[in-house]
Amino acid sequence: MQEKQREMQLKDLEVKRQHELAMQAKQLEMQEKQREMQEKDLELKRMEAASTEQLKRQDLEVKRLEITEQNKREKQEVIQLKRYADALRGVLHPQPAYPCGLPLYFQSINHESLSSRATSRLNC
Repeated sequence: MQEKQREMQLKDLEVKRQHELAMQAKQLEMQEKQREMQEKDLELKRMEAASTEQLKRQDLEVKRLEITEQNKREKQEVIQLKRYADALRGVLHPQPAYPCGLPLYFQSINHESLSSRATSRLNC
């Protein structure tokens, strides 16, 4: 009788032990899955950061190319001549159609030239 009780207790202990082992195995499995999910999240964040960095580089490259193209356009001789002509259009009077007005026209150009030189000296 004591032997049967002892066997029953041993069986109960064995069942409890197996149950505990099964629970520990499940906990380990869940921890492993959780760690895998965290690693995947980390990898996704790294990939996202890398793609964001690549997009920023591409945007900077596009802006650099746009600025380079704009500088090339601004340095073209025709565009510079137009810019200078526009600037002079507001300062100089139109050239007269009759030769009798030419002396007065050249005097005004000379006066503007001298005044611009004086202004540039004062600004230095």
